[in-house]
Amino acid sequence: MTPTRAYRPGDPFDLAALARSLHGLDLDDSAAARERLDALAAKLKDRPALKLEGTGWADPDIDTEGLRQAHVDQLMRRAKAKSTGQEISEVVVEPAERSTWLKAAYKAADIKKPRNLVGLAQSLPDDQMTALLKASAPVGKEALTALADERANAVKAYLADKLDAERVRLTASKVAVEGRADSPSGGASVQFNLR
Repeated sequence: MTPTRAYRPGDPFDLAALARSLHGLDLDDSAAARERLDALAAKLKDRPALKLEGTGWADPDIDTEGLRQAHVDQLMRRAKAKSTGQEISEVVVEPAERSTWLKAAYKAADIKKPRNLVGLAQSLPDDQMTALLKASAPVGKEALTALADERANAVKAYLADKLDAERVRLTASKVAVEGRADSPSGGASVQFNLR
């Protein structure tokens, strides 16, 4: 039960309405996300008895392609890091060099590749190499749960600068049921409840 019943709906201090508006918070839209989180934190500062509970959500219908692309990007950064001697966390693949590092990532990948008559891996266009690398990406429930955890942890870390740590609690992250629009889902978001 949300302890905000004393506030009338539409009242600028109606925390229940604000929490409901944050249910579909899309962390990819960082400016809007920060603005909404700042508004929530400001209202909660005046009410020290209220606590915020967040649940990270991942939706296979929304997040799978993003996980696949992130996998390809990681493979390209790894290939560039190995070649240049940089730490992988410092590597940035610029758009002009994307094709070079995609080829290197494809060559290094331990995946089934089309072969020519001699048995050597065929040279493929960038879009086909990308498709094969994406197909090798781990995008199961474990990867989706990890993504939902990352979302929730990012929100908690952001709010830690604005609220006491004990006022923000995370619950177990959840993954929506793939292909079922009627399944209970927070989509690709972090849902909030007030306690």
